[in-house]
Amino acid sequence: MNRLIKKTLPIVLISLAIIACSANKKLSEQNDGNVNIHISAHKKQKPNILLIQADDLGFDDISIHGNKLLTTPNLDALAKESVRFNQFYVSSVCAPTRASLLTGRHFLKTGVSGVHAGRDFVNLNETLLSEVAQQNNYTTAMWGKWHSGKTEGYFPWDRGFEQAYYATLYNYFDNVGLMNGEELHTTGFATDRITDFAIDFINDHHSKPFFAYISYMAPHNPWRAPVEKISNYISKGLSKPMATLYGMIDNLDFNIGRVLQQLENSGIDENTIVIFISDNGPWTRSYRFGLTDEEWNLRNPNQRKGSKAKNWDNGIHSPLFVRWKGHYQPKDINQLSSVEDLYPTIVDWMNSDYISSGKQTLPLDGVSLQPLIDGKQQNSEKVIFSSWASPSVADYKYDKSDETGFYYPLMNDYIDDIEFEDQRLAIRLGDYKLVRNEDKLGTVELYNIKLDPGERNAIYNEPEVIEVLNNELETWYDSVLKTPHVYSMPEFQVGFEGREFSQIYATSTNDMSLSLVNSAHALSGWDSVGQQASYKINVHHSGSYEVRLILNSVQPEKMKFSVKVGEKIISSVYERGIDQQVNTLVRYESAYWENFDLSDSFKSSIHNFTLGTVDLNQHAKTLTVSLSSLADSFDATLTNEIISIQLYLVE
Repeated sequence: MNRLIKKTLPIVLISLAIIACSANKKLSEQNDGNVNIHISAHKKQKPNILLIQADDLGFDDISIHGNKLLTTPNLDALAKESVRFNQFYVSSVCAPTRASLLTGRHFLKTGVSGVHAGRDFVNLNETLLSEVAQQNNYTTAMWGKWHSGKTEGYFPWDRGFEQAYYATLYNYFDNVGLMNGEELHTTGFATDRITDFAIDFINDHHSKPFFAYISYMAPHNPWRAPVEKISNYISKGLSKPMATLYGMIDNLDFNIGRVLQQLENSGIDENTIVIFISDNGPWTRSYRFGLTDEEWNLRNPNQRKGSKAKNWDNGIHSPLFVRWKGHYQPKDINQLSSVEDLYPTIVDWMNSDYISSGKQTLPLDGVSLQPLIDGKQQNSEKVIFSSWASPSVADYKYDKSDETGFYYPLMNDYIDDIEFEDQRLAIRLGDYKLVRNEDKLGTVELYNIKLDPGERNAIYNEPEVIEVLNNELETWYDSVLKTPHVYSMPEFQVGFEGREFSQIYATSTNDMSLSLVNSAHALSGWDSVGQQASYKINVHHSGSYEVRLILNSVQPEKMKFSVKVGEKIISSVYERGIDQQVNTLVRYESAYWENFDLSDSFKSSIHNFTLGTVDLNQHAKTLTVSLSSLADSFDATLTNEIISIQLYLVE
C-alpha cells in the first residue's frame, strides 16, 4: 500500500481492510478446491493471446449482467467459461483506456489526454504490448479502431503489429481503411468485416503463437446495425433508437461467437487465452437520436451512476472475462483491478522476462493478475486513480464551442496553469471512493461502493477518510505532472522509414494564435492576417517536400497561407479547379461528411492545394502555418478551417 496511506490511514479504514482481507482469504480457500492452478508444463508451449475490445459497451449491455431486453448468447457463454473480474475499471473515454491497455501505464503518463485534436497520440517513447509480443516471437495483428495516433510512426503497423487494419471512424457500412498503410475498401457491415480479418488470420497462423487484438468500433455512435438485427428488436416493441443500439450489440455478440468458433475449428481453443473488455461505459445517444429516461434505466438495470465521459461507476466499470480452457476454471474475482493490469498480465502469459529483466524502462502502473487468478495472492491493497482525460484551468476563457477546453492545445503557458484543485479526479481504495469536481467544480464526495454501488449517498461524517484519500489523490496527481510525456502534443514524423507521404493534423498544434479555435477535427477561426499555428516535427529523411494544405472553406481563393520551416517560407493562394486528391483518412472519416449516413457526402467545401516545395533535414524541428493575406471581399463569418498539412517527398 502507498506509504502515505500506511502512515495516515485512520483506524476505521484499517479495520475495514482487515475485514476485507479476512473475507478474501475465505473466498480464496473456497476457490482453491476448484481452481486449476496453471502449472509449469504450459511454459513449454506459449499460449496464443486473443484480446477482444468493444467500444462504448456498458457493463449492463450483456444479458448475463441483468439486461432482460438484450440477447448476447456468445458473451454470456464466454462469461460462464471465464474468470470474471467483477470490479475491473477503465478510463471514462476510449483513447485513454487504449493507451493504458497498450502500455500498462496510466494514460496521462503516455502523452494521451483526450480523444481527438492531437490528444490521442501515444508517445513514441512508450513501449506497446505488441512490441513486447514481437520480441517474444509472437505473430501480431490487430483490426478495427486504433485511436492511438493516426500519422506515420504512430500507426499500428509502425508499433509492433505485423498485420493491421486501421478502420476509418465511424464508417459502419463499406468501410474504407488502411491495411498496413495501403487503402482497402470493404463491403458490408464493418463489425462483420473486422471479424473476417480475424478469422482469416487465425486460420492462417494457428501453428505459431500469436497475439491478436480485435478492436471493434461497435457500439460507438452513430448507432448502426444490419436491418435484420434492428427489425428483431423492433418486433419486441422497442423504439427505433433502442432497437438500433441493441441490434448493433447483438451483431457484435454474433461476431464474437464466430471468432470463438474459429478457435475451436482450428483446434487451438485450449491453447488460446481469450480476454474480453470494453473501453468505457455506455453513451447516452447517437448523433441523431437517443434513449428516453425510461429506456436508459432499462439499459442499465444495475442502476449505476453516470455514463461514458464520467468518473462515476457506470462510466469506468467494464466487464473483464479471461478464458483459458483447461487452465483456469470459471470463477468470480471481486478484488479491484484496472486496465493497466492487463499489460503485465499478458506479458506473464507470454512467458516473457521483459519486465523482470529490466527491459521495461518506463515504470508500470499495472500489476499482473495471474497470481490473483491462481488464488496465490489477494489484491486487497489495489488503489485505482481515475482522471477525466483533459485538464481544466479555472476561469480560463475557452471558446463557447469548447467550453471545457477539451480540444484546447496543450501550450506551455497553459500547462503551467494546471492545478490539482480544478481537475476531475477520483480515487478508489477498498470499498471507499472519493470523487472530485465530477458534476460541479468544488465538490469532494466520498462513497462506500460496497454499501452504495449506485453512488447515491455521499458520506460527509468521515472527514478523516476524506482527508487521507484526498491527500493521496493530490500526491499522485502532482507526481503525474512530473512525468516526461504528460500533457504533450505529438511530434510528427516526416519521411518516416523513407515514406513519401507525411500528414500533420492542424488540430495537433503545440502553439497557436489565441484567436484561433481548435476542435476535434479542424483548426478554425482563420480570419485575421498574421494568425499562425506551429507543429513539432522530426525529419527522418532529408529531401525536398511538396507542401499541401487541406482547407475547409467556401472561399479558399480569398485566403493566402504560408508555411515556414527554419528560414524558408513558401506561400500560395488556392486556384479553383486544381484540387489535389484528398487522402484516405480524411476522405473516408465520417467527421468530414455532410451526413454521417452517406459516405458519398464528403464536404464539397474541403479543398487540397499545393503551397510549394521546401527542403527539410534533421535540423528542422518546427513547422509553422500562417495566414499571410486576405482578399477585400473575404467574409469572416463563414467557416474557414484547416484540416491538415501534407508533405510529399519529391526528391
